[in-house]
Amino acid sequence: MKESAILRLRKAIIQQKTVHLDEPTHCLLCRRAYEQFQDYAAFIATQSVAALQGHPKGEAYPHAERLETAIRQLETSLDPEDVRFFRLLIKAKQQLDTIGSLINEVLQERES
Repeated sequence: MKESAILRLRKAIIQQKTVHLDEPTHCLLCRRAYEQFQDYAAFIATQSVAALQGHPKGEAYPHAERLETAIRQLETSLDPEDVRFFRLLIKAKQQLDTIGSLINEVLQERES
């Protein structure tokens, strides 16, 4: 039997809480990407709460282009600390993207 989207959402939220991304202090590109990521994380958290309370919105992140630009700029850095932070940031963003997709699935299940 397939798990419901709401159950998978709960599991993804718990899994995402295990990822810790420290605020970078070593480079401007990292700080910019971190700030954009934090805005995205807050957006997803708000959407998650609404979905868990039975009111999924399924809205697209309005600043996705800014976040992607900040990540692309960071990706070009050759500094080992930047590369390490970039990899952690990508992993954390992928988890938030998964949660966003699950919120949309919860919305679809609710509408059907």
